[in-house]
Amino acid sequence: MKDGRDGQDSHLARFMNTPIEAAELEFPIRIERYEFISDSGGAGKYRGALSPRRDIRMLVDDVTFSRYADRQKFPPWGLFGGKDGLPGKLILNPDTPQEKRVPSKGIMKLNKGDVISLRCPGAGGYGNPSERDPEALKADLRDGKVTPESARRDYGVEA
Repeated sequence: MKDGRDGQDSHLARFMNTPIEAAELEFPIRIERYEFISDSGGAGKYRGALSPRRDIRMLVDDVTFSRYADRQKFPPWGLFGGKDGLPGKLILNPDTPQEKRVPSKGIMKLNKGDVISLRCPGAGGYGNPSERDPEALKADLRDGKVTPESARRDYGVEA
């Protein structure tokens, strides 16, 4: 057994892990943020995979955005004492006064300047978090995969 493989999927089938430069050459978009979401993988003896976040700015008007994401309401479950992963989210214009959570299914129009934040669900953890290898948790903290708050809350360790 081992930790989950971080960043394995995306909300958009044709956008899986396309390099930023290739996506920006193909479509009228600018990718402004692409990162793993800390604490998105469920705590466990083996940590669940972290989910990616990709914020995409539209550079033209009248963009049709089709949504067919899963695991937005119900988190990916942990197994054998592992904690659930973080549910996914689709956020229109994040970190602005116009921020709005978007339903996981449907079609909408986006305009120039709109930002859609794709936040995939994280995977559930496997096994009791108290059994996690202390060196693995230390590496997770160092790499920002797990926050000190999660280490305390989920693993019972002061970071």
